[in-house]
Amino acid sequence: LLRRWLMGQAAVAAAFAPWLPTAIQQVASGGGAWVARAGSPGLGSIASTAIVYTLGPDLRWYAPWLRRVAYVLCGLASILGIVSAWVQRERRALVAFGLCYLVAPLAVAWGVSQVKPLYATRYLLPFLPAYYILVAQGVTALGAATQMRSVRRVGVAALLVVLLSIGGIGIAGSATHEQEADWRGVASYVTAGAQSDDAVLFVPGWNAKPFTYYA
Repeated sequence: LLRRWLMGQAAVAAAFAPWLPTAIQQVASGGGAWVARAGSPGLGSIASTAIVYTLGPDLRWYAPWLRRVAYVLCGLASILGIVSAWVQRERRALVAFGLCYLVAPLAVAWGVSQVKPLYATRYLLPFLPAYYILVAQGVTALGAATQMRSVRRVGVAALLVVLLSIGGIGIAGSATHEQEADWRGVASYVTAGAQSDDAVLFVPGWNAKPFTYYA
């Protein structure tokens, strides 16, 4: 298993190699300076990543108490998944994979950012599946905790309904509300009242691109 994993990593490194000079040049020339300005991440950054992994980046759809319910349920499920896998030898490899897949990249990114700040949660989304592997293992372990089949089915079904319902709130909110700014309306408003010697200041600067397109 380790040999196959190392071969896979070597293949990824080889595929990335042509891009490496460009990546080094970007870093050396100040690329990603917007991240560096935020400073070195503290432990709160790890907590923020866990929150985003649980409910997504937009929390406006959730009441504070509902957020706490989601954090507690997913946190306990993850812990239960890890503990139960340690007890059940046949599942240790599954959870060990999940932990390595989740903890190692986040720890490396966080550690490197103490020297060269580059920690941004959106770039850590490739490791989100590992979080759900651990949560799923916890749900599975809960179902195996009782010998009463009817109770087991009801308990697992209830937990899944709660988790999926909470997650569905954010999905429904994102799907039914406008996510992008009304650049067409903004451009029309500005150009309608513009004078010949006016200037438009964009903060941050990349907002000039959508404005220019619609104006």
